Amino acid sequence: MPQKTLLPLVLIALWCPSLPAAQDIETIIITASRIPQPLHTVGSSVTVIDLDDWRGTGATISDVLREVPGLTVSQQGGSGTLTALRMRGGESNHTRILLDGIELSDPTSGSVDFAHLSIAGIERIEILRGAPSALWGSDAISGIVNLISRKGGSSSLTQKSGSNQRHETTLQVTTESEDFSMQASAHHFQTQGENISLTGSERDGYRNNTLQWGGQWRPSTETDFRFSIRRTHANSEYDGSGLSDAPHTSRSRRNYLNASLHTKTGSFKHQANFSYLQTTNQFQDAFPTETKGRRIQIDELVWRDFEDCLLGRPCTLGAGLEWNRERYDRKGIKPLHFISSSAFMTLNWQPDPQTTVDLSLRRDENHDFEDADTWRVSFAYQFPDRPTRVYLASGIGIANPTLTERYGYSPGAFQGNPDLKPERSRNTEIGIEHNPGGACCRISLSLFDQRLSDEIRGYYDPDGFDGPELPTAINESGRSERWGGELELEFEPHPDWTVSAHYAYLHATEPNPSDAADRREIRRPRHQYRLALAHHSDSWNSRLDFTTVRGLLDDDFSSFPARKTLGNYYLVNLSTRYSLTPKFDLLFEARNLLDESYQEVLGYAAPHRNFSAGLVWHID
Repeated sequence: MPQKTLLPLVLIALWCPSLPAAQDIETIIITASRIPQPLHTVGSSVTVIDLDDWRGTGATISDVLREVPGLTVSQQGGSGTLTALRMRGGESNHTRILLDGIELSDPTSGSVDFAHLSIAGIERIEILRGAPSALWGSDAISGIVNLISRKGGSSSLTQKSGSNQRHETTLQVTTESEDFSMQASAHHFQTQGENISLTGSERDGYRNNTLQWGGQWRPSTETDFRFSIRRTHANSEYDGSGLSDAPHTSRSRRNYLNASLHTKTGSFKHQANFSYLQTTNQFQDAFPTETKGRRIQIDELVWRDFEDCLLGRPCTLGAGLEWNRERYDRKGIKPLHFISSSAFMTLNWQPDPQTTVDLSLRRDENHDFEDADTWRVSFAYQFPDRPTRVYLASGIGIANPTLTERYGYSPGAFQGNPDLKPERSRNTEIGIEHNPGGACCRISLSLFDQRLSDEIRGYYDPDGFDGPELPTAINESGRSERWGGELELEFEPHPDWTVSAHYAYLHATEPNPSDAADRREIRRPRHQYRLALAHHSDSWNSRLDFTTVRGLLDDDFSSFPARKTLGNYYLVNLSTRYSLTPKFDLLFEARNLLDESYQEVLGYAAPHRNFSAGLVWHID
């Protein structure tokens, strides 16, 4: 990390007075150990975003995650086009995406397309970096993004309209009683879109309808039942190659159901979950396809707090079981199935009032391929009478091969490899956070190192001498390396102003099949900078964001396997909210204010400058 970037921020941190630790100390995190714990005891880099306080631009979860250091969003054009998330240089299926702790990845691809994931019905987001596979299982190589459904708040109706015939309507309704609460949200988004190819003038439109309904029933102080239902229908227009206009369309359907029971019996706390996910993807292009995926997931977790544990100090000990079944259907091939069962344990121990040690162990038994054992240990230390936390974490993460990689997805075009084994990653992280709260500043620095082995990649031998004649997937014999750091700063130079900034550096390489030297990985910028200026008063809330992305590569399929450096780009976004009355707010958003021309994926034009304005009605 360049010293010119780091030194001024470290000096600011030293200047901040040592005030008592404030609000973040009381923040409770669920994702770090699957058992609720205060943020200051977490031995990892964690970001928590409350969407009621978020003042960014956009309508999807990926719009929010763009602001988090170490996360990279790659979108093949405008709204509705394929959108992938990479954390700390990992692949798009190396970050486990959860909704209330339940996996959201599509069984047909093994990853999440963020293009259709609206912020409607979501209350907050917890982002945990590292390799928590010992807690959450496969795909948690780079980290976790846990979306937490809305469980309260006020009722409101929001209407926005803007450039490219964009129209967005969001309705949120909440009702509460002494022992029961219910929340419902409806979100409609449509736009005529822009031309995502580099030639022509055809617009690529998009439409999304998302409904979510959930509730919480508390029949006693020791029992809590929760449920959530989410349904998304999305239609997209796209250009297949990105090089020329094409009248291609896609339809995406997502149905999600989750039910959970939280109880306490004596000294034991118990949580049981049942979830069901159904996906349908239809593509109308030169080779029309339809895929369907289903997942049933059941898990149980039991834990107990001990006052006198190891060395006479308190601890929390938990254990859990999981069962998972996936099904993948595609016309022309027989249905594919995958079943796994898992057992895990977690220990949270405080050897002294300032120190917390977390240990997790897990065993995944996969019915059709190699089983996996994972572990993770973390350490957090909160300095006495100072708002400073240091942490260290190390562990093993895994990513299972997908059904398509093992069995193929198109006869005569791709040959599956049933002998694939899980990818494995060794992760280490160290960091420090100084958070006095109040009007001073918050500064954090984290450094990480990831070593990925058995990486699954495509392989093709056109002569058929050393391998199959059709493209297939293999476990790479070499090792991919990802290391870097993330630096964050936030302070208030004036009671009405907040300044926040971050810098992320990433060095990501992979074995080069045609060369002895490793090569840089694609769609992972080497440098990311962000600066945000926020103004807040009784009537106004405004924010101006500056983002810079540098050092981005992508495969150039016109001269494959050559790689091309994409141009550096600078984005400016503006959002403003003005309170007309206690019941009504005015909204204004400007994205890509300077009308920068850039690409996040080679061959696909990113959106140009666009504006939107709207009105919020606070119903209660």
